[in-house]
Amino acid sequence: MVWTVGGVSRMLPPPVERRRRDTPGRVRWERAGTRNALVTGAGRGIGAAIARRLAADGFRVWLHHHRSREAAEALQKEIEAAGGAALLVRFDLASPEAIERELGPLLEREGPLEVLVNNAALTRDGLVPRMSDEDWDTVIATDLSGPFRVTRAALRGM
Repeated sequence: MVWTVGGVSRMLPPPVERRRRDTPGRVRWERAGTRNALVTGAGRGIGAAIARRLAADGFRVWLHHHRSREAAEALQKEIEAAGGAALLVRFDLASPEAIERELGPLLEREGPLEVLVNNAALTRDGLVPRMSDEDWDTVIATDLSGPFRVTRAALRGM
């Protein structure tokens, strides 16, 4: 399967055997079954379009939302009506504790991610002289630190 993003085409590999450490020093091989994909900010816009495409390509899509629950639920119903699989995931990207609390158990229960799309972002537009430190910190925590922490959590199983 080929994805084109920003004019660059990339080939996604088929499911492969994965190594899992059950206990320190012991490695177990298992065949990848369900192909999981997490899309942050999947409730609308580009995130929703990416989630639809991943579902159409056979991925079980984890639809992340923070404040747009209704939109994410509608997208979940749409994907499932088309024969795909989706589940809702809610956490605040600006909260390291929320990311660990939600993603850790989810990855353990549902299996590793094969695809991660860090799409969610927060905008606090305004002239720099008028932007408060609080707004700046919220944007940085959501748009930079959040994707870093989600990626770090996801990579543990990839």
